[in-house]
Amino acid sequence: MNNNPNQPREFDAVLGGELPPPVHGVVLGGLEGVKSRLNSSVVEVQVAALSEALNYGEVGLDLVIEALNHSSPYVQRNAAKILKSTVNFKAKEALLQYDYNLFFTKLEDWESQEINHQTSTIEHFGNAYIITISYSGNTKKTIDSLFELILKKPHTGHIEALQCKYGRHTSGELVINALVNANEELKNLKAVYVGDMDDYEYKTSDAQLSNMSPLLKAYPQLEVLQVRGFAHHSDCGLAFEPLRHEHLKSLIIETGYMLCNKIIDQVSQLELPELEYLELWLGNDENYYSQGLYYQDENEEDFHSNIAYSSLRNLTPIISGKAFPKLKYLGLRSANYSNEIGETIVESALLEKLLVLDISMGTLTDQGAEVLFNCPKINQLHTLNVSMNFLSATMIEKLSNLKCRVVAEPQADSAEYRYYTLSE
Repeated sequence: MNNNPNQPREFDAVLGGELPPPVHGVVLGGLEGVKSRLNSSVVEVQVAALSEALNYGEVGLDLVIEALNHSSPYVQRNAAKILKSTVNFKAKEALLQYDYNLFFTKLEDWESQEINHQTSTIEHFGNAYIITISYSGNTKKTIDSLFELILKKPHTGHIEALQCKYGRHTSGELVINALVNANEELKNLKAVYVGDMDDYEYKTSDAQLSNMSPLLKAYPQLEVLQVRGFAHHSDCGLAFEPLRHEHLKSLIIETGYMLCNKIIDQVSQLELPELEYLELWLGNDENYYSQGLYYQDENEEDFHSNIAYSSLRNLTPIISGKAFPKLKYLGLRSANYSNEIGETIVESALLEKLLVLDISMGTLTDQGAEVLFNCPKINQLHTLNVSMNFLSATMIEKLSNLKCRVVAEPQADSAEYRYYTLSE
C-alpha cells in the first residue's frame, strides 16, 4: 500500500492517463477522479468509482443514476444496489422509472454461484449461492454435503442469499430443516429461494414444499422469501403458521396449479409490517375441474364462478390493504379469474398506496380491462401490468391513455405466449 501522500492512491485519476504519473503529472482526485474512473475499461474500477460518487452530492448521485444504462450488467446491478442503499427520493424515483423490479428487494439483487453434486470445493467464496440438489438414494446426505461446502467459517458470515433448487423426488422438509439448522452460521442471510430446479415458463409445480414458518423464525433478518412448487391443496406441504416477522420485504409464491385458499388465508394472517412486495401466482382452476375436484351437481362454468368467488373472498384482507400496510407491489398473476380480480380491486383503497399492480399472465379480457380503465384510482399507480392476457389491440391503445405506465405486451395471441396461464 502506498502511504506517501505525494503519490496517487490506487484509484486516483492522473492527468495524462499514466500510472505512476510522470514527474510533472497531475493527480485528479475528488469528483474529477470519480468521473475519470467511470471511463475506465475495467468494470471493477468503474464500480469502485460509483461507490464513492454519492460522496459528491447531487452531481455524484446523477453519475450513479446514469450508470443504470451502462452497457455492463455488472455495473448496472451495482448502480442499482448503491441507489437502493440510500434514502434519497431522487434515487428511489430513478430506480422506479428505470425498472420497477429494481425498486424492490429481490433475489436478482445478488449474483450467485452455483454448486451441485459435482462441486468438490469452492475456490472463490461469494455472498450468494444456488444449491442444486439432484435426486439420489440418500437425499439427506446429498443436502448435508452441499451445505458443508458453504458452511465454512469465517466465510459463512458473508453469505446473504441462498437458492435451494430441487425436483419432485426431494422432500421440501429436508431442505427447510437444513436451512434452519444452519441459522447460527448464516447470521446475515437476507434472501432465500426454495423450490423447483427447472424454471419452465409454463410448468412450475413439481417440487414438494414445506412449512415455511420455521425458516422465517430461524432468520429474523430475512428480507426475501421466494418459493416455487406444488401448492394446490391443503396437504401439499406448503404452509405458513401465524407469526410476526419484522424485516421481510418481499414474499413470492409461484405455482402452476391453483394456489390453495387455505394457503392464501395463512399468508393473509402473517404479520409482516415491512412487506412491500407480494407476488402470488394464483394458478389455473381447470386442473381442479379436469381431476373431478368439484361438486357433482356443478357444471364447469358454475365451478369456475364458485372458485373465483371463494378465492376473492380469501384474498380480501390483501386486496383491501388491511393485511400489509406498506405494500407497494401487488402481483395477482397467472389467475383464471383475472376479470373478477380487476372488478374487485377497483373498489379498494389499496390503489391509493400501491406503486405497481400486476395482473399479468392471466385471463383478463377487454371487459375486465374496461373496468380498470374507468377507475380514476388506477391513474395513481406508477405501473399497471396487464401483459400476457387476452386484450385486443383496441383496448391496449385505450389503456395507453392512462396517466400511469402500462405494460401490455405481449398478449396471449402472440405465438411465443400461446398459453394464458401456467399449467401442469
